[in-house]
Amino acid sequence: MKEKPGIDRKKRIVAAAAKIFAEKGAAFVRLNEVAKVAKVPAPLIHYYFETIEDLHLDVAVGALASLQQFSIEAIQAKSSPTEAFREYVRAPFIWIDRHPDLASIVIYYYYMTTYSDRFREISTKRREVGRERIALLIYRGLESGLFKLSKGTSVKEMSYDIQSVITGHFLQFTTENRTRKLSEYAERAWWDVSCLLGAKE
Repeated sequence: MKEKPGIDRKKRIVAAAAKIFAEKGAAFVRLNEVAKVAKVPAPLIHYYFETIEDLHLDVAVGALASLQQFSIEAIQAKSSPTEAFREYVRAPFIWIDRHPDLASIVIYYYYMTTYSDRFREISTKRREVGRERIALLIYRGLESGLFKLSKGTSVKEMSYDIQSVITGHFLQFTTENRTRKLSEYAERAWWDVSCLLGAKE
């Protein structure tokens, strides 16, 4: 089924902005250059995006949607609760290694959440969805007898802790000189998560 011209143009604008963003950084995303790369008239961008922040938001959400889809597929590929959780923890590292051009977009997204209410609202919703997914993985492991939470720790609390561990390792991997291999960063993150879960191999 062919997409409507308006939808196609908007997608082209977002893709062009993402390309410039990845190559030069957020500060250098100029609307006239976006229009040139997207092959649309410059005034058309303002029709779809009232401000540059609107455009940045769509670019960031698109990158994060790609990461989310990759993470979900990683879980679905494994039947064992432990293996599914391990792949979920490893997924962000593999994804960013395959899409290094999106690293600056992800970091910018985190930066924008520090002062933009709109970015923060989206981030809060995304994190809640992520914690729900983590909670489901925890429940699967608990039901199988493969995970054991510390006494007095709820699944909800553990979901927060695990999300924090994954995010911390991911940001470290994304922002520092790669002194170790990707597999070492990913396995260190899984080690920390598996210790929290009391995971059995």
